Amino acid sequence: MANEADIRAFLDSGALEAEPVVSVDQNTEPRLPPELMRSLAFPIQPQRLAVLLKRADRKDLASELLVRTLEGYARAQKQSEAQITVGDVSVAELERHSVFNLQLMGQLLENFGSELLNGDLDRILHFIDYACTQPPHEPHQEQGALASLLNIQHESSDTVPTHDWELITTALNLLLSLLEGNPTVTPQTTPMLHVLRAKVEHLRDAPNADVRSLSQEVILVLTAREKQAAPTATNEQPKYVEVYQEALRYLQDPIIPVRAHGLHLLAQLVSKDTRDVSYGNTLDPALLPAIFDIFVNAIQDEESFLYLNAVKGLAQMTAHWRDATLRPLMALYVGGEKTETSMTRALAYGQELSQRETDKRLRIGEAILQVLQHCGEAITPAIDMIVNPLLTGVRNPRFSATLRSSFISILGTCVEFAPTALASSGASNEMVQLCNDLVKMESVPREDMDALVQQQARDCIQEAQLLEATYVTAHAAGLP
Repeated sequence: MANEADIRAFLDSGALEAEPVVSVDQNTEPRLPPELMRSLAFPIQPQRLAVLLKRADRKDLASELLVRTLEGYARAQKQSEAQITVGDVSVAELERHSVFNLQLMGQLLENFGSELLNGDLDRILHFIDYACTQPPHEPHQEQGALASLLNIQHESSDTVPTHDWELITTALNLLLSLLEGNPTVTPQTTPMLHVLRAKVEHLRDAPNADVRSLSQEVILVLTAREKQAAPTATNEQPKYVEVYQEALRYLQDPIIPVRAHGLHLLAQLVSKDTRDVSYGNTLDPALLPAIFDIFVNAIQDEESFLYLNAVKGLAQMTAHWRDATLRPLMALYVGGEKTETSMTRALAYGQELSQRETDKRLRIGEAILQVLQHCGEAITPAIDMIVNPLLTGVRNPRFSATLRSSFISILGTCVEFAPTALASSGASNEMVQLCNDLVKMESVPREDMDALVQQQARDCIQEAQLLEATYVTAHAAGLP
């Protein structure tokens, strides 16, 4: 293990000055432009330091240096935010130290990979926790007392501050590298991962695209890692258990097509279609909640290759395990959680959703549409479970027009596959009245009527015409 003397001897040696600057691969985009790096006047170039450690094969020294760099960055950030300076060190100098430490972290990880994180796990996890806990802040600008007084009137509580996105991105990359290099680290063995998961969950709505993508990947990996311990009903190891464990390993891979294949394997696990490879006829139902949670998390990914496989998997699961899956799926679609209580509360009061949550609901709606198309008339016994909450949801103006249009689309598909059941239960009459009311309300001429509402009105007209035809046909057949 490296000690203080090792690090000081290395940093004080003349090798750093004698070593020529290492050229950067043209295919690798540097984190900072060379001109900016020179203007910062670092005493040691982070890239050169990391390359020398790699050439000397001093992973122990690099690991210790990484941990100290993490702590140095956190210390400099806290001093900068609190305006605490030591000696002649200014706030600008503290910011320069932070940039140096951040660059050095990235270069060490780039040269040594995830094996560098095999050292002090607790210290690294606490740094990641610190980075994900940081409140948003604006870069500090030094100004005189008079200027600060004059600017008071321009300050507003509505100003949205910015996060240190580069710090958060580095922390999330650290966490992914740590999980990749330590397969035995799970939420069961390392409770700190439960804390981190709750904090990373909030970052899935971040305005920064890199942070959203990385946080989504972290959540999927943690979900797969947690579900590895999901119980089975027997002590035997049938084929589906091997496939399940293999799918969980694939879901933790950094390569997107590999993760997509893991979702494909899970879809095969829940399928009972004998025309293709499937394991649903022998699958232990105790695994269903774990697989369901994985699909729901993957459906929120911004990568279409992943969320389309998740939509397909949810559709397969609901089609073949309707009793165990359809009710929580409808609760998620309408209320955002898997409980009946959440759906009841959402139907009563409506919801204001973020863009990510709206996309999640729409993709669940796609899965429900695929279930209806797959089951056809066989969905009739469960049709009330789908229709009743959607009829209530369409009436609530607090749901967005996009989501209400999705509700109407599913109601129209229900009419297509179960017209007799809807007519006999009286739901078709209620649907016709509802759509007619929506058409009248949204068809009032207004100059500011946006395209989405216009499209919704046209959709309502089509649905109303279809439902009226269904209702007339049902009564002509002598149904009540």
